[in-house]
Amino acid sequence: MVINTPSFHEKRQSVRRAVKWQVAIKDDKQGRTIPATTVNVSKHGVLIATEGYFKKPQVISLTIQALIQNKKTVINTTAEVRHVIAKADAFQLGLLFIEIQPEDQTFLTRFAEGSL
Repeated sequence: MVINTPSFHEKRQSVRRAVKWQVAIKDDKQGRTIPATTVNVSKHGVLIATEGYFKKPQVISLTIQALIQNKKTVINTTAEVRHVIAKADAFQLGLLFIEIQPEDQTFLTRFAEGSL
């Protein structure tokens, strides 16, 4: 008997789209800003690459600088670390948005779905 279990990607809540945008993570504990880059984005969250290490379920504040067709959109959000992957040169953090402006979430939805 063959049992088909959905892959990790099939279990996702929403469509993701690969993109490299600049991100600034605000580290409240140490009072510093840590640079990062998006790997992919969706309506509900973002995967980022950074040299900073964060643990799940830590909540972090971040600013995403989206650039589409030479137009910059700044997204300020709070997100929860849902998973951490150690790579050779950085950590990848899977983040779930906790606080995000409705217009920013609409923007990310449209971008992820390819309508922007």
